[in-house]
Amino acid sequence: MMPKKAESGATTADLLAYLFGPGERDEHTAPHLVAAWDPGPPCPARDPGRMPLADPALLLDAPVEALRGPKPEEHVWHVSVRNAPGDRLLSDAEWAEVAAAMVHAAGIAEHGDEQACRWIAMRHADDHIHIAATLARQDGRHPRVRGDILNMHTAARTFEARWGLTPMSPLDRTARRRPVTGEAEKAARRGLAETARESLQRTVHTAAALAHGDTDPGCRLSGLDSAEIRAKGAMS
Repeated sequence: MMPKKAESGATTADLLAYLFGPGERDEHTAPHLVAAWDPGPPCPARDPGRMPLADPALLLDAPVEALRGPKPEEHVWHVSVRNAPGDRLLSDAEWAEVAAAMVHAAGIAEHGDEQACRWIAMRHADDHIHIAATLARQDGRHPRVRGDILNMHTAARTFEARWGLTPMSPLDRTARRRPVTGEAEKAARRGLAETARESLQRTVHTAAALAHGDTDPGCRLSGLDSAEIRAKGAMS
């Protein structure tokens, strides 16, 4: 089970129009709500007479519009949670449980917090759901979502073990990180064969391989943590 940040769209309305729409290649099938901050809102896809598609966006955005202080520049939070090919199909009730656990882990809406951010979880395919929220609590405060992806991966591993799903969530935070898009683009502009991160990682691993003991300079170099590597890569 893999939680992943997804593109949010320009506005809440744009995002929901895409999620509840046919998709870019008509790949969306029977889109519908599986969960929300409100226990029983009508589904705009299944009951458009009671809940037109524009209404969920207005409801989600209401706490943002009510903020007295500065509003977040990008107020839409959007995550997809996907199972591996070959996993059994989860029911809507199971996906609803997953969604509630994810927004709790992310700091969007902790269990029992009636003043948390508003959110919805919708399904338009067998193997995944989308969760959309707006980054303003109903009590007028901003949510704390730092580390949301790592916390959601931890929550996902609970469901993987409980339901016998294929483990997809990263288990090792010390594993080598792939260069991000900006790093790759910077290297390409400079005509380099690898990014600054990759160059530094290669230097570190080479030094570690040549080290002969704990006091060896190469061994000390290999102890650079990921934060130092990121900092050195950003300065290059």
